[in-house]
Order: sequence, then structure tokens, then C-alpha cells
Amino acid sequence: MKLVILSLLVTSLVAPAIAHNFWMVLYHGSFSELGFKFISEAPQCTAELHDAKLYADRSDVSGDKWGVRYELYGGITDIVEWNTNDENLGHHTMYRDRDYGIYDTNDNRKGRCIPDSTRDFDCLFQFTRVSGFSILNCTSDSIHV
Repeated sequence: MKLVILSLLVTSLVAPAIAHNFWMVLYHGSFSELGFKFISEAPQCTAELHDAKLYADRSDVSGDKWGVRYELYGGITDIVEWNTNDENLGHHTMYRDRDYGIYDTNDNRKGRCIPDSTRDFDCLFQFTRVSGFSILNCTSDSIHV
């Protein structure tokens, strides 16, 4: 019995952290609803996509300004900063020139994203049509939806 407990303890100490995958999508809903959503799976017409919180596109998301700052350079995703006031997503920035790394506000690397705009969606939820497409597919040990 002691050997089993010791084995479990050692395994838990040396096992790698669980990586969480998440996607950021551009979302266009009804009534001029436009912004970004973070979801755990590739975008599909699911309750998760419908119910995920919508974050506005903003030029400044520092401090208590919630939203997403999305910058392109030459048509390529360059910098994506999000401040969500949510302990799971938090306040992070993804930089193209740093290998698409995700960094927290203390400049600690927290994950990595891959630009991916290949997953589009066009959904009818009850009487509301929404559409959009993926922007980032990210992996992190500490950031999750």
C-alpha cells in the first residue's frame, strides 16, 4: 500500500501539466453584435459558441478596460491582447515576433498560439443567425476557457 501511494505521489510530481487548448474566433451576431469569443473546441454551431462571452474589439485593453486588441501587420495576425476580467483567460498578449507566444502582464510565457482562420461557421440559433471564423488555436498549461 505504501508503495502504491509513493508511486502515485512521484507520478503526480513529475507528470507534465495538462495542456488546455482553446480557440479565439471572430463572431458576428445579430443586431450588429461583433467581437471575439474564446471557446474550447474548433468553432461549430454548439451551445458553447452561442453562450461564450463576447469581447469587444478595442484599441486599448490595459487596466480595467476589458476586450481584445487585435492587430494585423501586412495582413498577418501580429499582436492579440485580451483582458477578460476572467480568472481562466485573464490578461495576456500573443506576439507574432516571439514565435506566437502568449505572455502574461509580468512577461512570463504562458503558452503558444497558431494563427488559423480556416474554420468558419454560419449558424442559426433559434431565430438568430451568427457567423464568423477562427483566428487563433492556442495551447497553454494555465490559460483555459
